[in-house]
Amino acid sequence: MRRAVREQVRGGADLIKIMACHDTLEFTDEELTAVIDETHRNGLTITAHATYDACIERVARFGVDCIEHGGSMSESTIAILLEKGIPIVTTFAPLVQQSQPEVARRFGIPEWKIEERKKAVANPTRFEGLVSAARAGVHIAFGTDAGSPAVEHDVIAPELAFMVSVGVCSDNMDALAAITVRGARVNRMEEELGTLEVGKAADLIVVDGRPDEDLRALERVTTTFVGGRRMHG
Repeated sequence: MRRAVREQVRGGADLIKIMACHDTLEFTDEELTAVIDETHRNGLTITAHATYDACIERVARFGVDCIEHGGSMSESTIAILLEKGIPIVTTFAPLVQQSQPEVARRFGIPEWKIEERKKAVANPTRFEGLVSAARAGVHIAFGTDAGSPAVEHDVIAPELAFMVSVGVCSDNMDALAAITVRGARVNRMEEELGTLEVGKAADLIVVDGRPDEDLRALERVTTTFVGGRRMHG
C-alpha cells in the first residue's frame, strides 16, 4: 500500500483514491491505515469510493479526507462525517443519463440496464442517506463520475437538477454552490477558485439564462474566460 502511494506520488499525482468497497469491504485494517498514513505523509489528500454505511463509516473513522459517491448512512456515520468535516462527492450522472433511453442507447447501454436505472431514479428511498447527510450539514460537492457509460464531461445540468429534485441540494443556488465553492473546498483550492473575489483565478463562464432559476442555462455557454483571458465567445 505504501509502495503504491509512493509510485503515484512519483508519477505526479496530487490526489490518492482508493476503492474501499464494492460488494464487500476492501483492505485489512493495517492496509487501510498504511495507505491513509502514507498519503498524508506525502502531503496529499485521500478519497475513497464508498457506497454503503459500513464502508463509509469505516473509511471515515480511519481518516480519509473525502467520500466518493456515498449511499446509505446511519445517524452515527453521519455524525462521524460531521465531526471530522469529511465531505461527500455525489455522482448521479450515470443514473440520470442511463435512465434516459434516447441517451443510453447511443452508448450501447442494454435495455435491462436502462430499466434498472429507470427504477433506481424513481425510487426516492435510495437517496435517503445522502439527503439526511446533507440536511445534517455534511458538505455535498458535485462530481459527474465522467467516463462512466453515457457520462460525457459536459453532463452538468442534468445531474445538478437531479440533486435538487431528490433533496441532496435544497435549491438551485445550493446546487450551484456544490459545483463552485464547495467543489473548490474539497480540492483544497478555495484560495484560488470557487467564488468571484479579488485575487482569485478569473475562470468564468457566461451563460445565456439564469441558472439560479433554470439549471439548464449552464448548457448554453456563450463565453469562457480562463485566468481572466477570453478563450471562447
